[in-house]
Parts: sequence; C-alpha cells; structure tokens
Amino acid sequence: MAAPASNGHHVPGPDSGVLEMLSSVLSSLSFPARPWQIIAAAEAYGADSRTMTRLHQLPSATYPSLRHVAQAYGNAPGPRRGAPPASHR
Repeated sequence: MAAPASNGHHVPGPDSGVLEMLSSVLSSLSFPARPWQIIAAAEAYGADSRTMTRLHQLPSATYPSLRHVAQAYGNAPGPRRGAPPASHR
C-alpha cells in the first residue's frame, strides 16, 4: 500500500516479502529503534550475510516501526529479489 507524500504523490510502501522477513528477524526488537539496535537484534536472530549487509546500510535515524525499517531496507543498496531469506541459526 502506498503512503501519500507531502507533494500529493504516493510513496511506495515496503515489499510484503521484506516486511514478513524483517518481522521474523526483528521479532525481539522494541520500537522506536536506532540502526545499532536493529543490527544487534538481527545478529541475535542469526540473520544471513545479505540481510546483515543491507541492515548495515540503513541511514542513521530513529525508526518508529518495523514498517519504517522495511521501507529503508527496501531502499538500501544491495540484492533485493532472489536473495535467500534470513535464516535462524
């Protein structure tokens, strides 16, 4: 679902697959959260290297919700489609 932007255009929401994957990986995380907290939660979960690489590229910000993390994750450089899902060790 798209969110309205301040200029009246719609901004695409996060990919549902990304949101689902991050929901599992970050299930122990409380929001709002900073990138270091997001990375620590993903490491504790045992996220794969592709996921960790993308999380390390999140802009420095306070993320109020999982949806905001997923939006930033979707905009981070790196593999998107076809990347294996995060795995729990």
